Amino acid sequence: MGDHSNRPSRFHSRVNSLGLPASGLAKVLDALEASPGSFARRRAFVRWPFRKESIQLTLMRSGTNDVTLVVACRNISTKGMSLLHCAYIHPGTECAIVLPGPRSSQRALVGRVARCEHRTGMMHEIGVEFEAPIDLRQYVPVAMQLKPSTLEKVGPESLRGVLVHYCESKEERAVIRERFRTTPLIVRSVADTSSLVKQVSLGCDAVLIDAPREQVKEIVKLIRGDGGLVIGGVASSNVEARMLQLSVGGIAGVAVRPFTAEMLMRFVAELLHVKKIESKSDGELSTADTLSILRDAAETALGSGDREKCVAVCEVIELAANQAGLDEIAFAAARAQGLLGRADAGGEKLANLMRPLISKLNARDKWDAA
Repeated sequence: MGDHSNRPSRFHSRVNSLGLPASGLAKVLDALEASPGSFARRRAFVRWPFRKESIQLTLMRSGTNDVTLVVACRNISTKGMSLLHCAYIHPGTECAIVLPGPRSSQRALVGRVARCEHRTGMMHEIGVEFEAPIDLRQYVPVAMQLKPSTLEKVGPESLRGVLVHYCESKEERAVIRERFRTTPLIVRSVADTSSLVKQVSLGCDAVLIDAPREQVKEIVKLIRGDGGLVIGGVASSNVEARMLQLSVGGIAGVAVRPFTAEMLMRFVAELLHVKKIESKSDGELSTADTLSILRDAAETALGSGDREKCVAVCEVIELAANQAGLDEIAFAAARAQGLLGRADAGGEKLANLMRPLISKLNARDKWDAA
């Protein structure tokens, strides 16, 4: 790859090559979202907002020195990202991008310029395709990971492999089989854990578990094995989905009801996609990311004004904090559970009881070194 530090561009001292600060970039990106451009219709992967003022982009040109630019970023997907620059860059140009990773780390990704589209004035939008798929969990804020799919377009013919579906409801099992009947995907439906263990032992690409949270915990323990199994869950709300992901280790994603046939297809395609890239990442959350998830869960439950949800979330937080070795947070969650069990359901009272726990979760600097 050449020496990227030898030749910074003339834009290197600016916030980005367009000279756009955060406020100006936000306005530009809002305008772009209202007019996505022709390339958006051809995407196979969902682009997640990734609004960054300054991203280091190094162009690797054969026979000449590498050139390092500082550009703005619009969005990111598992396969690429969209950048904003003040000039045209030829498609096919090899490049390297330095992205902010977990816990203030940095990571260089190699790729190539797949497209360059003029937007307005000097501004060009640069589409970069990564050399290999990335795990978005390392870059996208945790709260956004609750959405079930990073795939935007899924053709039925692309669904290949074996899915084991666990559900006690005969009707639901029939619905899932029917949804994938016209695809190459093989769906093995089971209604009891012994059948599930047997089907998993025969080999599969993903498992979809439709059961209450406590039951999911026990099922995952039975089938998780060496940790190489991709497991998805089903929930009836975003809060329930968050709680499932927090309390059950090894859940790759959660589909939230009600879901259409298209949403379900995208979700299962995502599970199959996770299997392809999981070997490239250990998927472990840092302490800071764990705290971010827990805090979001607590604030969402508090915002709902539902005492039962607050109690349930505190239970999950206590469990997750104990697993992470965060004793003070586990104690605060246990205390909040006890107080909530005796409290009236009024919104103000709930806030008084939840705020000490949320304050502990917000003390991120203290826990980042844990």
